[in-house]
Amino acid sequence: ISLARFMRECLTHPELGYYVSRADIGAHGDFTTSPEQTPVFSRLLAKWCDWSYEAMGSPEYFRLIELGPGTGKNTSPEQ
Repeated sequence: ISLARFMRECLTHPELGYYVSRADIGAHGDFTTSPEQTPVFSRLLAKWCDWSYEAMGSPEYFRLIELGPGTGKNTSPEQ
């Protein structure tokens, strides 16, 4: 079995997978991320993205994709 298949099974198995059986993220979950604690990191990241966008000449198309574990709060309008 490849490492990729092993990790896929560990994380996404319909009954036993980590992401299926342990969806809690935050103070009472398995882990927490900066945006879960305070919006300061998200605001700093937004300023950097704005600077980067302008430094690239404000292109017509600009994709901001949030990757990684968490709830998606970095790109949430509430932040």
